[in-house]
Amino acid sequence: MIQFTIVYEGSNEQYYTFCTPECACFIDSYLEYRTKNGEKINNDSYLIRDQFTELWIKNTNLICMPSRNVRDIRGFTDISYLFIDEADYFEPSVNNELLHAITAHEEKSNCTTIMVSTPNRPGGLFESIEKDSNSKYCKIVLDYTVGLDKIYDRKEIEKKMNEPEFPREYWGQYLGRVGICPLTFSDSQLYRIGPRIFNR
Repeated sequence: MIQFTIVYEGSNEQYYTFCTPECACFIDSYLEYRTKNGEKINNDSYLIRDQFTELWIKNTNLICMPSRNVRDIRGFTDISYLFIDEADYFEPSVNNELLHAITAHEEKSNCTTIMVSTPNRPGGLFESIEKDSNSKYCKIVLDYTVGLDKIYDRKEIEKKMNEPEFPREYWGQYLGRVGICPLTFSDSQLYRIGPRIFNR
């Protein structure tokens, strides 16, 4: 079962993000930890806070890093997963460092890398991965059709289709032309979670 979270609910920037039941369990534990430390959690509380960039939950160390610190991940060992959100929005100078850091961790820790993003400009990280015929990544497109009548209401989607950001946010198109928004895995075993999986 895949669960989803609404981000920026009710705003013009609202979108949905998906997580596994295990991830949802970690999020619940994280919020419980913050509550036990005196924070009053409500619907307006941020999920990730600056003072909680590193956290131990159930013998698991979770570390959140802003993109400007990509080089810092090279110092960590025994990493199981690298989850990189909005990976197509990093600056080109950060992309190269990110790819080197990912490769180093795959070699040191045998970790699984998951990169997700709304597509950005043509020529960015995701398009380069998409066009690389020798890419080590498996690409999965999760456009709005995957969640239609599940997390997306048809009438709401019809309204959204008139908005200028719809092709990028819901169809997975790059700015300026059509493209795909891959969810990339470096792990050779992949569970089918959508109707289209691209293995290039």
